[in-house]
Amino acid sequence: MIFVKGKRVYTTFGVLSIAGYLWIGYTLISVNFTGLPQPFCVFKAVTAVPCPTCGSTHAVQALLTGDVLKSVFINPFGLLSTLFLLIIPLWIMYDFLLGKSGLYDAYGIVESQLKKRKIIIMVIALGCLNWLWNIYKIV
Repeated sequence: MIFVKGKRVYTTFGVLSIAGYLWIGYTLISVNFTGLPQPFCVFKAVTAVPCPTCGSTHAVQALLTGDVLKSVFINPFGLLSTLFLLIIPLWIMYDFLLGKSGLYDAYGIVESQLKKRKIIIMVIALGCLNWLWNIYKIV
């Protein structure tokens, strides 16, 4: 069973992409112009331990300045986030303009692969390794 059915895949990914762009825009403006506080992690504020995604916003900011190595060092999830923010909106527009369903089909394939025990264990392991990396960096 597909988690997000039919056209909702496009709506969901479209809304998430817009939210991602708004978040990155807000953080860039808040750092460079207004002096507003930087985004913070609620999980880290409560537990004093960084979450697996801690630093992703800073990693995306580093990528936007062209510093790929710094970005990956801060948090590899930032590179993945940037790739998704670049690819997904273009894919949505491509499918919409040409009447295709490529994103929907790819989503179904990824979802079916994640139901396989070996794949989901590998994904969870990578997430845990990233989390350990985030914890190690602050020690």
